[in-house]
Amino acid sequence: MKCMKWLLVLALGVAMGLAAVGCGGGDDDGSGDPLVGTWVGTAFNGQALPAGISMTVTLRDNGTATGTTMINGVPDSYSGTWSASGGTLSITDADGTESLGCTVEGDTLTLTDATGAFTLQRQ
Repeated sequence: MKCMKWLLVLALGVAMGLAAVGCGGGDDDGSGDPLVGTWVGTAFNGQALPAGISMTVTLRDNGTATGTTMINGVPDSYSGTWSASGGTLSITDADGTESLGCTVEGDTLTLTDATGAFTLQRQ
């Protein structure tokens, strides 16, 4: 369970670091940024997230993001800034800066790092 919590926290941090530039995809909200909006985690490495675990991330066009990971009813909230270029994300939050990959296809966002791939759906 500790490993899953760490992976979800990592995914949330990754999602907070997203920007439209370099991630590719369509513009669904009219802002010019295909990632602006609210995203809900659905899977890790193709497996549905376990019962009792949820993740929501809101990305804003001003470069800020907020998110909440819920594990067995206990929320953990985050905030930070995000930018991306050439398919590589730069995530800056209280823990520092991290880089990883992302793709957007329609309403599906996929975040990848050395641990695997997280899938999020536009809400």
